[in-house]
Amino acid sequence: MSFMYEETPSYNNLKEKAYYIIKDKIINCEIPPGAFLEEEKLKEEIGASRTPIREALNKLEQEDLINILPKRGIFVTDINMKDIENIFQIRLLMEPYIMKISYKNLIEDELLKYKELFKEYFTDPKDDLYYTELDARFHYFLVKASDNKYLINMMQQIFIQNHRIRVISAKKPDRIENSINEHLRIIDFLLEGEIDEAVSEMEEHIRQSREVALRLGINI
Repeated sequence: MSFMYEETPSYNNLKEKAYYIIKDKIINCEIPPGAFLEEEKLKEEIGASRTPIREALNKLEQEDLINILPKRGIFVTDINMKDIENIFQIRLLMEPYIMKISYKNLIEDELLKYKELFKEYFTDPKDDLYYTELDARFHYFLVKASDNKYLINMMQQIFIQNHRIRVISAKKPDRIENSINEHLRIIDFLLEGEIDEAVSEMEEHIRQSREVALRLGINI
């Protein structure tokens, strides 16, 4: 289940089913950046006719996850160096600030739960997608604690684009291990009430994530 949902979404119609299924495949890079989307194949996989598939694709184009090009076809949007810089510029600007204003709303039991989940990955590592989902949920948890619906909505859109970068970056040797240590330091500072140190650690974590993504090259 994607970090975007509190619980597994229920589909009210075939358009919603198509939208959520295709979106999850894109943000988890099951359909990679730049890939060509075949409508006929999507119809078969989802069990829907052309109309709900088209409606779902139109919505995904509005969210900048696909490009519908007349006479050429439908393509998943690429992620280039400029995209990476733009996404991390916003994250570096917003997430430390959000942590400062959300700190008072953070629930200690939730922080301890995330601490255990990150530590468990050291002793019982699962696949990369499991970790990237855990990573995304932790950052979304911090943003939601701001109790500011405008910030939450804005950052959710950033996190959706960032998730594709996160999935690809996780394949780099040692990145998951380093990322776990960075998250554990953030959590420990929060539990100790050292908000300034937690903010500094978050800034460093985002910088490290950006550097890894940039080293992966253009059009990842």
